[in-house]
Amino acid sequence: MTVPEIVSLAISCLIFACGLIIAIFFLMGFLTYRNLAHRKESVDNLATTQYAGALGPNLKEYNEFKEDALKAFKAPYTWESVITEENYRLFGRFVRNGESKKTVIFLNGYLTSSLSDFSAFAPYYLDAGYNLLFATSRGHAESGGRHITFGVKESQDVLLWINKVNDLIEDGEIVLHGYSIGANSALYIAPQAPKNVKAIIADSAYTMPWHVFVYQIKQIFKLQPFPELNVAEFFAKKNAKFDFRKSAVKAVSESEIPVLFVHGARDMFVPATMGSVLCKESIAPQKQLLIVEGAGHCQSYMRNPEAYEEALDKFVK
Repeated sequence: MTVPEIVSLAISCLIFACGLIIAIFFLMGFLTYRNLAHRKESVDNLATTQYAGALGPNLKEYNEFKEDALKAFKAPYTWESVITEENYRLFGRFVRNGESKKTVIFLNGYLTSSLSDFSAFAPYYLDAGYNLLFATSRGHAESGGRHITFGVKESQDVLLWINKVNDLIEDGEIVLHGYSIGANSALYIAPQAPKNVKAIIADSAYTMPWHVFVYQIKQIFKLQPFPELNVAEFFAKKNAKFDFRKSAVKAVSESEIPVLFVHGARDMFVPATMGSVLCKESIAPQKQLLIVEGAGHCQSYMRNPEAYEEALDKFVK
């Protein structure tokens, strides 16, 4: 074989190897996007999810806590629904509390439902004189939708639910209470929210989806996010039409709605430092950060209901 032939073969092998590496990265990025953003069979038992170990300590206890709250929930409700701009129908359970003009809209976290996440809060809010709307977000449980967009498009769905409540109750007041994705959905919509949205309870919120994904890839999987996460972001923009870098910091810097930020100190899914950043950057005249020791992701109410309710009193009672 001549020298030019050897050089040509070497170049061909190099090109093939580069192409193969690029193809592998694109495949990994696509699978990451599918795993993160595509609808799954939503489950209430978080122990069955892939990231269960990242939620923090006491996961079995947390699941039992949620299951007990669901069994204890006996309030009669009616089904309500809204239609998104993509023509997805979203469902929510509405509990009317006498002639009350006050309503809390519950917004669920990842791979669960609003009723599962917030049944434990029903007694508190009913005693405080609130109607309850358990609004299940797109891509979860009974609601339609192909993608989970980590609060980006869900925030516009929150506006639909606000308008629904305003149709049901004239001249009412609204509190938004969200877990994780639900918390970010509330924060994202805050600058555009109607004036009758009086407070937001943002439990386990994050600065932006990109930061959460980078943290998880490094801490959970011990990998580097580049280029896999960049490829996943490309597919998210192309197929699901949402951006990993939607900033909740920007949103809270543009809204004066009072916000209670809640975070578990041992949250290994969304670090508590993100809650601290959001509270610091918020321009709301009334804001508070509650860090609950020993609590994992969305476990703060289970771990310390007294401290949680004391903080809630300032915002909802």
